[in-house]
Amino acid sequence: MNSQEGLCLFMRGFLLDKLFFLLHSIYIINYNEVSNNQIPKLLSIQLYNNREKRVFLKTWHFVQQLDKFTRLMLITFILFILTTPFIVGNLQVFTPQAQTVVPTVSSVSSGNWSNPAVWSSGMVPTLVDNVGINSGHTITYDVSDTRVAGIGIKSSGKLVFDPAKTLLLRSDKNIVVEGELEMQPSSPSIHHTIRFENIDELKFVGGGMSVLDTDVGLWVTGSGVLDAVGSSKTAWTRLSGGVNAGATTITLQVSPAGWNVGDEISIVPNEPASVGNASWN
Repeated sequence: MNSQEGLCLFMRGFLLDKLFFLLHSIYIINYNEVSNNQIPKLLSIQLYNNREKRVFLKTWHFVQQLDKFTRLMLITFILFILTTPFIVGNLQVFTPQAQTVVPTVSSVSSGNWSNPAVWSSGMVPTLVDNVGINSGHTITYDVSDTRVAGIGIKSSGKLVFDPAKTLLLRSDKNIVVEGELEMQPSSPSIHHTIRFENIDELKFVGGGMSVLDTDVGLWVTGSGVLDAVGSSKTAWTRLSGGVNAGATTITLQVSPAGWNVGDEISIVPNEPASVGNASWN
Protein backbone atom coordinates (compact mmCIF):
# COMPACT_ATOMS: atom_id res chain seq x y z
CA MET A 1 0.00 0.00 0.00
CA ASN A 2 1.39 3.39 -0.99
CA SER A 3 0.94 6.69 0.84
CA GLN A 4 -1.93 7.78 -1.41
CA GLU A 5 -3.88 4.60 -0.68
CA GLY A 6 -3.17 4.95 3.04
CA LEU A 7 -4.43 8.55 3.08
CA CYS A 8 -7.52 7.52 1.16
CA LEU A 9 -8.30 4.74 3.63
CA PHE A 10 -7.81 7.13 6.56
CA MET A 11 -10.14 9.72 5.02
CA ARG A 12 -12.69 7.05 4.25
CA GLY A 13 -12.67 5.93 7.89
CA PHE A 14 -12.97 9.54 9.06
CA LEU A 15 -15.84 10.12 6.65
CA LEU A 16 -17.68 6.99 7.78
CA ASP A 17 -17.41 8.19 11.38
CA LYS A 18 -19.04 11.50 10.42
CA LEU A 19 -21.70 9.74 8.32
CA PHE A 20 -22.59 7.48 11.22
CA PHE A 21 -23.00 10.55 13.40
CA LEU A 22 -25.31 12.25 10.86
CA LEU A 23 -27.39 9.13 10.28
CA HIS A 24 -27.73 8.69 14.03
CA SER A 25 -28.92 12.30 14.17
CA ILE A 26 -31.55 11.65 11.51
CA TYR A 27 -32.87 8.66 13.39
CA ILE A 28 -33.18 10.51 16.69
CA ILE A 29 -34.59 13.69 15.14
CA ASN A 30 -37.27 11.96 13.09
CA TYR A 31 -38.36 9.29 15.52
CA ASN A 32 -38.23 11.39 18.69
CA GLU A 33 -36.40 8.86 20.83
CA VAL A 34 -35.48 11.67 23.22
CA SER A 35 -36.90 15.09 23.90
CA ASN A 36 -35.74 18.06 21.84
CA ASN A 37 -33.84 19.71 24.68
CA GLN A 38 -31.81 16.50 25.18
CA ILE A 39 -30.75 16.07 21.53
CA PRO A 40 -28.04 18.78 21.33
CA LYS A 41 -26.51 17.56 24.59
CA LEU A 42 -26.63 13.92 23.50
CA LEU A 43 -25.16 14.50 20.05
CA SER A 44 -22.56 17.08 21.06
CA ILE A 45 -20.78 14.39 23.07
CA GLN A 46 -19.70 12.88 19.74
CA LEU A 47 -18.11 16.11 18.46
CA TYR A 48 -14.37 16.68 18.74
CA ASN A 49 -13.98 20.21 20.12
CA ASN A 50 -15.90 23.25 21.40
CA ARG A 51 -15.88 24.97 18.02
CA GLU A 52 -17.58 21.97 16.41
CA LYS A 53 -20.08 21.92 19.26
CA ARG A 54 -21.00 25.58 18.72
CA VAL A 55 -21.37 25.09 14.97
CA PHE A 56 -23.49 22.01 15.50
CA LEU A 57 -25.78 23.70 18.03
CA LYS A 58 -26.41 26.65 15.69
CA THR A 59 -27.07 24.28 12.82
CA TRP A 60 -29.29 22.13 14.98
CA HIS A 61 -31.52 25.05 15.99
CA PHE A 62 -31.90 25.92 12.29
CA VAL A 63 -32.73 22.33 11.30
CA GLN A 64 -35.14 22.03 14.23
CA GLN A 65 -37.38 24.67 12.64
CA LEU A 66 -37.77 22.67 9.40
CA ASP A 67 -40.51 20.14 8.75
CA LYS A 68 -39.52 16.46 8.73
CA PHE A 69 -39.45 16.06 4.92
CA THR A 70 -37.33 19.18 4.33
CA ARG A 71 -35.01 18.06 7.12
CA LEU A 72 -34.44 14.67 5.45
CA MET A 73 -33.87 16.26 2.03
CA LEU A 74 -31.33 18.69 3.47
CA ILE A 75 -29.34 16.00 5.25
CA THR A 76 -29.46 13.74 2.17
CA PHE A 77 -28.03 16.58 0.08
CA ILE A 78 -25.25 17.14 2.63
CA LEU A 79 -24.39 13.43 2.60
CA PHE A 80 -24.19 13.49 -1.20
CA ILE A 81 -21.87 16.50 -1.20
CA LEU A 82 -19.64 14.93 1.47
CA THR A 83 -19.32 11.48 -0.07
CA THR A 84 -18.89 12.29 -3.78
CA PRO A 85 -15.23 13.47 -3.65
CA PHE A 86 -14.16 10.44 -1.65
CA ILE A 87 -16.01 7.96 -3.87
CA VAL A 88 -14.31 9.45 -6.93
CA GLY A 89 -10.98 9.50 -5.08
CA ASN A 90 -11.32 5.84 -4.13
CA LEU A 91 -12.06 4.89 -7.73
CA GLN A 92 -8.95 6.70 -8.89
CA VAL A 93 -6.74 5.12 -6.23
CA PHE A 94 -8.03 1.54 -6.36
CA THR A 95 -8.87 1.12 -10.07
CA PRO A 96 -6.05 -0.95 -11.58
CA GLN A 97 -4.04 0.89 -14.20
CA ALA A 98 -2.83 -0.76 -17.38
CA GLN A 99 0.91 -1.44 -17.32
CA THR A 100 3.24 -1.13 -20.29
CA VAL A 101 6.31 -3.36 -20.44
CA VAL A 102 9.27 -2.29 -22.56
CA PRO A 103 10.74 -5.37 -24.31
CA THR A 104 14.41 -6.16 -23.73
CA VAL A 105 14.60 -7.96 -27.08
CA SER A 106 12.52 -7.16 -30.15
CA SER A 107 12.24 -8.46 -33.70
CA VAL A 108 14.05 -6.61 -36.50
CA SER A 109 12.65 -8.75 -39.33
CA SER A 110 10.50 -11.79 -40.03
CA GLY A 111 11.99 -15.25 -39.60
CA ASN A 112 12.43 -18.22 -37.29
CA TRP A 113 12.64 -17.72 -33.53
CA SER A 114 15.83 -19.80 -33.48
CA ASN A 115 17.60 -17.39 -35.88
CA PRO A 116 19.69 -14.83 -33.90
CA ALA A 117 19.59 -12.45 -36.89
CA VAL A 118 15.90 -11.65 -36.41
CA TRP A 119 16.46 -10.26 -32.88
CA SER A 120 17.71 -6.83 -31.87
CA SER A 121 20.21 -8.39 -29.42
CA GLY A 122 21.71 -10.64 -32.07
CA MET A 123 20.89 -13.61 -29.80
CA VAL A 124 17.93 -15.94 -29.36
CA PRO A 125 15.76 -14.72 -26.41
CA THR A 126 16.43 -16.29 -23.01
CA LEU A 127 14.57 -16.59 -19.71
CA VAL A 128 15.49 -13.01 -18.69
CA ASP A 129 14.15 -11.44 -21.89
CA ASN A 130 10.80 -9.78 -22.42
CA VAL A 131 10.25 -10.35 -26.12
CA GLY A 132 8.65 -7.87 -28.50
CA ILE A 133 7.38 -8.83 -31.94
CA ASN A 134 7.06 -5.66 -33.95
CA SER A 135 4.37 -4.66 -36.44
CA GLY A 136 4.76 -6.25 -39.86
CA HIS A 137 6.98 -9.08 -38.60
CA THR A 138 6.04 -12.77 -38.58
CA ILE A 139 8.09 -14.89 -36.20
CA THR A 140 7.86 -18.69 -36.49
CA TYR A 141 8.38 -20.33 -33.12
CA ASP A 142 10.46 -23.42 -33.93
CA VAL A 143 12.25 -24.17 -30.62
CA SER A 144 11.13 -27.34 -28.83
CA ASP A 145 11.26 -25.72 -25.39
CA THR A 146 12.25 -22.25 -24.20
CA ARG A 147 11.39 -19.85 -21.40
CA VAL A 148 11.08 -16.07 -21.55
CA ALA A 149 9.98 -13.23 -19.26
CA GLY A 150 6.92 -12.29 -21.25
CA ILE A 151 6.01 -11.56 -24.88
CA GLY A 152 4.32 -8.62 -26.54
CA ILE A 153 2.95 -9.03 -30.07
CA LYS A 154 2.33 -5.62 -31.62
CA SER A 155 -0.58 -4.83 -33.91
CA SER A 156 0.05 -6.44 -37.33
CA GLY A 157 2.81 -8.55 -35.77
CA LYS A 158 2.46 -12.34 -35.72
CA LEU A 159 3.84 -15.27 -33.72
CA VAL A 160 3.28 -18.63 -35.45
CA PHE A 161 4.01 -22.01 -33.85
CA ASP A 162 5.66 -24.32 -36.40
CA PRO A 163 2.77 -26.66 -37.34
CA ALA A 164 5.11 -29.62 -37.95
CA LYS A 165 6.76 -29.61 -34.51
CA THR A 166 5.73 -30.34 -30.93
CA LEU A 167 6.58 -27.12 -29.12
CA LEU A 168 6.53 -25.75 -25.57
CA LEU A 169 6.76 -22.03 -24.82
CA ARG A 170 7.13 -21.10 -21.15
CA SER A 171 6.83 -17.67 -19.56
CA ASP A 172 6.72 -16.20 -16.06
CA LYS A 173 5.25 -12.90 -17.31
CA ASN A 174 2.30 -11.88 -19.44
CA ILE A 175 1.96 -12.77 -23.11
CA VAL A 176 0.06 -9.85 -24.64
CA VAL A 177 -1.40 -10.27 -28.13
CA GLU A 178 -2.34 -7.11 -29.99
CA GLY A 179 -1.45 -8.72 -33.32
CA GLU A 180 -1.91 -12.46 -33.92
CA LEU A 181 -0.89 -15.68 -32.19
CA GLU A 182 -1.30 -18.81 -34.33
CA MET A 183 -1.18 -22.38 -32.97
CA GLN A 184 -2.30 -24.97 -35.52
CA PRO A 185 -0.60 -28.38 -35.17
CA SER A 186 -0.64 -30.34 -38.41
CA SER A 187 -1.54 -33.72 -36.88
CA PRO A 188 -2.88 -35.24 -33.66
CA SER A 189 0.65 -36.30 -32.67
CA ILE A 190 1.84 -32.65 -32.67
CA HIS A 191 1.25 -30.60 -29.53
CA HIS A 192 1.55 -26.83 -29.11
CA THR A 193 1.69 -25.65 -25.49
CA ILE A 194 2.05 -22.32 -23.70
CA ARG A 195 2.81 -22.72 -20.00
CA PHE A 196 2.99 -20.01 -17.34
CA GLU A 197 5.39 -20.83 -14.51
CA ASN A 198 6.15 -19.51 -11.02
CA ILE A 199 2.89 -17.58 -10.83
CA ASP A 200 1.59 -16.30 -7.48
CA GLU A 201 -2.18 -16.38 -7.86
CA LEU A 202 -2.62 -14.68 -4.47
CA LYS A 203 -1.44 -11.46 -6.16
CA PHE A 204 -4.24 -11.60 -8.72
CA VAL A 205 -6.10 -8.27 -8.85
CA GLY A 206 -8.47 -8.42 -11.80
CA GLY A 207 -8.42 -5.43 -14.09
CA GLY A 208 -10.92 -6.29 -16.78
CA MET A 209 -9.12 -5.59 -20.04
CA SER A 210 -6.28 -3.71 -18.34
CA VAL A 211 -3.08 -5.75 -18.58
CA LEU A 212 -1.62 -6.10 -15.09
CA ASP A 213 1.75 -7.53 -14.09
CA THR A 214 0.03 -9.25 -11.17
CA ASP A 215 -2.47 -11.09 -13.39
CA VAL A 216 -0.08 -13.22 -15.40
CA GLY A 217 -1.56 -15.02 -18.37
CA LEU A 218 -2.40 -14.84 -22.06
CA TRP A 219 -3.97 -11.47 -22.91
CA VAL A 220 -5.62 -10.93 -26.31
CA THR A 221 -6.46 -7.23 -26.41
CA GLY A 222 -7.55 -4.55 -28.83
CA SER A 223 -7.62 -5.99 -32.35
CA GLY A 224 -5.56 -9.02 -31.28
CA VAL A 225 -6.36 -12.49 -32.66
CA LEU A 226 -5.79 -15.92 -31.13
CA ASP A 227 -5.91 -18.52 -33.92
CA ALA A 228 -5.68 -21.82 -32.05
CA VAL A 229 -7.03 -24.80 -33.96
CA GLY A 230 -6.23 -28.39 -33.07
CA SER A 231 -6.05 -31.22 -35.56
CA SER A 232 -9.26 -33.02 -36.50
CA LYS A 233 -10.53 -35.70 -34.13
CA THR A 234 -13.65 -37.82 -33.94
CA ALA A 235 -15.76 -35.88 -31.47
CA TRP A 236 -18.08 -38.76 -30.49
CA THR A 237 -19.14 -42.21 -31.57
CA ARG A 238 -21.20 -45.16 -30.34
CA LEU A 239 -20.36 -48.40 -28.59
CA SER A 240 -21.09 -51.54 -30.53
CA GLY A 241 -22.63 -53.03 -27.40
CA GLY A 242 -22.99 -52.56 -23.70
CA VAL A 243 -20.09 -52.12 -21.31
CA ASN A 244 -19.88 -53.28 -17.72
CA ALA A 245 -18.51 -51.32 -14.81
CA GLY A 246 -14.79 -51.93 -14.42
CA ALA A 247 -14.26 -52.96 -18.04
CA THR A 248 -10.77 -52.23 -19.42
CA THR A 249 -11.70 -52.42 -23.11
CA ILE A 250 -14.55 -51.15 -25.25
CA THR A 251 -15.61 -51.85 -28.81
CA LEU A 252 -16.80 -48.99 -31.01
CA GLN A 253 -19.08 -49.04 -34.04
CA VAL A 254 -16.62 -46.87 -36.02
CA SER A 255 -12.85 -46.55 -35.66
CA PRO A 256 -12.18 -43.00 -34.34
CA ALA A 257 -9.75 -40.59 -36.02
CA GLY A 258 -7.15 -38.65 -34.05
CA TRP A 259 -7.53 -40.41 -30.69
CA ASN A 260 -4.22 -40.78 -28.83
CA VAL A 261 -2.87 -42.47 -25.73
CA GLY A 262 -3.66 -40.20 -22.79
CA ASP A 263 -6.92 -38.83 -24.21
CA GLU A 264 -9.86 -38.88 -21.80
CA ILE A 265 -13.01 -40.70 -22.91
CA SER A 266 -16.44 -40.28 -21.31
CA ILE A 267 -19.05 -43.01 -21.62
CA VAL A 268 -22.60 -41.86 -20.90
CA PRO A 269 -25.91 -43.73 -20.78
CA ASN A 270 -28.21 -43.32 -23.77
CA GLU A 271 -31.28 -45.10 -22.44
CA PRO A 272 -34.15 -43.48 -20.51
CA ALA A 273 -33.48 -42.89 -16.82
CA SER A 274 -36.25 -45.39 -16.04
CA VAL A 275 -34.00 -48.21 -17.36
CA GLY A 276 -31.70 -49.64 -14.72
CA ASN A 277 -29.70 -47.24 -12.59
CA ALA A 278 -28.60 -44.68 -15.18
CA SER A 279 -26.18 -42.06 -13.89
CA TRP A 280 -23.65 -39.54 -15.20
CA ASN A 281 -21.31 -40.41 -12.33
